[in-house]
Amino acid sequence: MVPLVSSAGAAVDGGLWIGNESFRAHVAADADGLREKYGPRFDPIRVDRVQSQGVEFLGEEGLIDEFSSRWSSPPGYAEGFEGGFLKVGVGLLRRMRVTPYRFWDRYPVLQPAATEIVEQTHSRVVFEQHLDAGRWRYVYRKTITVDPAQGRVEISYEFQNTSRERISFDQYNHNWLRMERGRSWTFRTSLNPGIQWLAAARLVPGGMLFEQAPEAPLYFTTAQLDRPAAGWAQCSDGLRQVTMTALLPVSRLSIFVKDRFLAPEIFGTFHASPGERISWKRIYVFRKERADVFEKGKRQDRVFLPVLPSP
Repeated sequence: MVPLVSSAGAAVDGGLWIGNESFRAHVAADADGLREKYGPRFDPIRVDRVQSQGVEFLGEEGLIDEFSSRWSSPPGYAEGFEGGFLKVGVGLLRRMRVTPYRFWDRYPVLQPAATEIVEQTHSRVVFEQHLDAGRWRYVYRKTITVDPAQGRVEISYEFQNTSRERISFDQYNHNWLRMERGRSWTFRTSLNPGIQWLAAARLVPGGMLFEQAPEAPLYFTTAQLDRPAAGWAQCSDGLRQVTMTALLPVSRLSIFVKDRFLAPEIFGTFHASPGERISWKRIYVFRKERADVFEKGKRQDRVFLPVLPSP
């Protein structure tokens, strides 16, 4: 169990809203529910709902963060079974078998990291997580800020390595964005989208075209070999538009397409020496668009994802 209390000692029962009546975000704090559903994977604090003028922008688990993915084994994992390994956002976990790290495996938690609210206003919430597990120690701070006038949600991250060993990890946000079936979906990005990996789509000038919305989940990914210092992506279904900017050392872009959802994942790779403090940021702008007028009675389930070239 991940203890989650405010600095004043009050328990956080599932989460809280920040923003105002015109634009607001719900910050969820259901660590036990996430653990039950997915195993010990995710940072326990996330934005799971964003609302503006009656429109819901997020689905599934919303803007949910994870450290150390399939492309970056957690610190200590490769060294064997003694002492456990570090999963930032979760705590100290125990390796179970002689296999590469797999984020979907339910590794036993030897020592959970402790998370608490350290600041809360009508537009800002700050969480801090601490782990002191012998070899592995850190302080992780996450700040969620809402600007209703701009339709903006900003997530700022700060990680301090308080151990005596170098800590390396990658980190991404799942970005579960709600897209309406029956509308055309558009996706644009400054990064290399790796669309050649998606055989199920027909390539067209500037992107890809689905003749029908996907009936089964589709996933494709590509490493960003030039390692840009930032990247952006934009998703729209004609009713809602979400623009996200990741201010971090980008290592990979993955795109998960599922019925009613589009999840672009921008990964960053980080290294923190003993005593070092590092930081990065993700910025989201949510806008309600004028709904397209579809011809009555006609099927409108084509999904077109044009992609802008990298600068």
